[in-house]
Amino acid sequence: MHLFSILANTALYASVDKYLHGFFGLANDPAAEVRKLVCAAFVQLIEVRPSVLEPHMKNVIEYMLQVNKDTDDEVALEACEFWVQGIVLEQDNIDPMNGQYTFK
Repeated sequence: MHLFSILANTALYASVDKYLHGFFGLANDPAAEVRKLVCAAFVQLIEVRPSVLEPHMKNVIEYMLQVNKDTDDEVALEACEFWVQGIVLEQDNIDPMNGQYTFK
């Protein structure tokens, strides 16, 4: 299910903290496919609703830095997509890092 359709629902948008907490719970799963899907979810969030990640950006960035070094190449590659989206947002004059982190 595409994350945008989930976050378009107002009731689910109100529960986004619980949703993100669930992702962080899966972030260090031993299965590479699960870690890859967690990365993909963060990529979709920063692309579609970066404001949702703002309160959690420090943890998201630390996680993405960690998985950039993942032993599974597909997980590491998916994590790279997060940085690509961050650069796109920065070029659009959107500060996904809320001033705390920059992509430069």
